[in-house]
Amino acid sequence: MARAVTTQHKTIATVAAWVVALLIFFPILYTIITSFKSEQEAIQGFALIPSGTTESYSEVQAQSGSFK
Repeated sequence: MARAVTTQHKTIATVAAWVVALLIFFPILYTIITSFKSEQEAIQGFALIPSGTTESYSEVQAQSGSFK
């Protein structure tokens, strides 16, 4: 017969799921934040809130030839 799932097991599973989710989420967030930095700012290191530029996106758009 199967054992009943206790509150403690549910809590442990929930905490483990959050830890895994955060480990997956933060590298994606870092990549998105870095994409708004200039090349020089990206090389210099971590800043939670970059000065913000869409220059890289404009450059990629211009080089790709899409939406012309």
